[in-house]
Amino acid sequence: MMIIVIAGFLLFRQWNGDLVPLLAVGAVVLITLLTYRVYLSRRDRQRSELIERADIGSLTEKVESMLGDTANKILEVEDRPTLSDSPEATLHFQRAVSTFASVDDRLESTTTVGQLHLLVSELDDALWRLDAAQAVIDGETPPARAQTLPPPPPPSPGGTIRDASGEAIARWTDGGARRRHRRHGRSC
Repeated sequence: MMIIVIAGFLLFRQWNGDLVPLLAVGAVVLITLLTYRVYLSRRDRQRSELIERADIGSLTEKVESMLGDTANKILEVEDRPTLSDSPEATLHFQRAVSTFASVDDRLESTTTVGQLHLLVSELDDALWRLDAAQAVIDGETPPARAQTLPPPPPPSPGGTIRDASGEAIARWTDGGARRRHRRHGRSC
């Protein structure tokens, strides 16, 4: 910017009323300002993309961790012999498993922070449903729900819950902790 001021001073020191030097200085100033604005815009965009990538990475790890916790909880609740005795507990369990399978299917295609936040919210709901199923089985009142989400669609009547989500549960359980995770090649 200082160079422009000095060049302008030298051009106008012997100005004879001609508009060409004035237009030249104006064009140089305008080009410099536009270049600087493009530079700032690009830098801000790169910075925001970097922050979003970091957010996506941390949220993806959180979703993967929650998937593992949910899979373990599903196996824990499923092993309870009195699960089928309570229709309310069975409904909570089926919806949690349905949500778990849905989130597992959508995780790979999720590309934005908003979508990842929605997956985290859905997994929170699934974990609450599993806690509620356990409480109903134990004869207690279900815990208070932190957030309310629209319920996922009920599971299909044909086939068992195990058929629909068995593969997903096997991928995320602690029982397979020594195995490598298929998505990222790391242990669960």
